[in-house]
Amino acid sequence: MAATRRARRASAWSARRPPRHRRALALRQGAAKLAERVVERHRAAAQDPLIARAGEFFQIATGDSFSGLATDYDDADRPTLVAARADGRKVKVEALSEGARDQLFLSLRLALLERRAGEPLPFIGDDILASSTMRAPR
Repeated sequence: MAATRRARRASAWSARRPPRHRRALALRQGAAKLAERVVERHRAAAQDPLIARAGEFFQIATGDSFSGLATDYDDADRPTLVAARADGRKVKVEALSEGARDQLFLSLRLALLERRAGEPLPFIGDDILASSTMRAPR
């Protein structure tokens, strides 16, 4: 994140300063880290219910290859959708296989349909299963 880069630059700057400046910098860095953790917790707690539900569909569609979906943030602090592995690793959408991407988009459509139940909403299922890697039922 940008805060981490700023902290590294500030740390290099403080190494050349008197001890009182280093203490002030350490205090600021600690406060920045604490604020970053608070923001991360809030983002996790406030995750869009649509993304959470789509993540449940995605987990089923991928046969538990993924544990769901999550929101990650790029260097400019913009939210991006990622697939979450059971071990906590996050996989960017562009890094998913074509079949997994199709399952992701199907999961998002199903979650939206479920959320909008009772409202007229078109469902376009063009070729969403054309390259699906779903396993055969047991």
